[in-house]
Amino acid sequence: MLGTFLEIGIETDDIAAAFDEFRAVGFTAMPVGDIRSGSYAVLSDGTVYIGLHERSLEGPSLTFVRPDLRHYVRALRRLSIELEFANLGDQEFHELGFRDPNGLLVTLVEARTFSPIIGATPAPSMCGKFLEFSLATSSLETSRHFWEALGFEAIAEGDAPHPWLRLAGPNLTLGLHQSALFRPGASFTAGQLGARVEYLRAKGHCARPRAPIASNERSSATLTIAASLPIYLLEEPAAAD
Repeated sequence: MLGTFLEIGIETDDIAAAFDEFRAVGFTAMPVGDIRSGSYAVLSDGTVYIGLHERSLEGPSLTFVRPDLRHYVRALRRLSIELEFANLGDQEFHELGFRDPNGLLVTLVEARTFSPIIGATPAPSMCGKFLEFSLATSSLETSRHFWEALGFEAIAEGDAPHPWLRLAGPNLTLGLHQSALFRPGASFTAGQLGARVEYLRAKGHCARPRAPIASNERSSATLTIAASLPIYLLEEPAAAD
């Protein structure tokens, strides 16, 4: 129902620095259009897209492309979803936003704001393979009901290190974790994680031990690139994945 996933949007007051940091860990720049009024850049590892915005987002935002957006508002209202903003005027780029039960901003736009590279797939980044966008929740069932009403489907679940549920939507996998509050982030799995983390540190990146979605028995780390989007790294393979 939401449309096609476009990007994980993050706010930064220095797009150039954030852009260079993502490039340094292997993300590739995407061609962007001129629809957005402020500074804007997009990078990808071939699976997930990160949008850098010089505007207030109050944390990461999941952005989806939904054609005929003005008429879709009725469907959202039938789900008792309250819009945080709606730019739907005749002379505006149509865009609206609302929050999930955990405060995560969900943004819908009328059309794409960047173009993928046609005929070429960016090389994998140093982060490994994208697993999910991870989100803490105080109620797994409430969050599950919300996202399933928007077209996501459960594909995996478990109890360790806390109750969790993984849902799949169009071009996005979302991980819900009923745990102590942690910052929403992009999670990746990678082999030889210890050596990978040491390499990232040697290159000047901030990578500290442990990720909040991993059990104590599983090697993990948290990589900080842009301040508003932690990257959680987990050793592979694991039965839960």
